Amino acid sequence: MAHTTSLRLSDDVYKEAAAIITRRGVSFNAFVEETIRKEILAEQEREMYDAATLLGSDPDSNVDFAFEAQSEVALKD
Repeated sequence: MAHTTSLRLSDDVYKEAAAIITRRGVSFNAFVEETIRKEILAEQEREMYDAATLLGSDPDSNVDFAFEAQSEVALKD
């Protein structure tokens, strides 16, 4: 399901976005959706980092049991 929305952009933001869109050869919709998806992913990564930091700072937490799985994910690429 897709949702339709409208937004207001200042002239300078619109012109910069339009230039990027033209260079990439994508639609305005595709550009906005891609940008929002990147921000969602970045926010999720920040939340996971913050949660791990909080857990790691708890002196009573023991995360050694998950070290191998964490290493696999961290070293995947």
